[in-house]
Amino acid sequence: MAQIPWETHKWRSLVYARLADDAGGLPRGSVRLPDGRIIYGYPRIGRILHLKEGLREHFGDAPFWVEEKVDGYNVRFVRVGRRIVGFSR
Repeated sequence: MAQIPWETHKWRSLVYARLADDAGGLPRGSVRLPDGRIIYGYPRIGRILHLKEGLREHFGDAPFWVEEKVDGYNVRFVRVGRRIVGFSR
């Protein structure tokens, strides 16, 4: 099995790894935190026109997170320890 090509990065005191390309079943932009959690990259879903049906169609009853596009940047926020950190692609 091929090894996943994680790139190591550092922001302030947070050392984390991210994927520049799809690998090992994980989408590009996925992040691995020091505690081992994986924050998945951006799901490839079509535009949702009606929120209730669209969320059910793409996610069923599974939990999901919200992603916001800010001036062309897809940003995901996650709590790491006592901080809230944002990751972009």
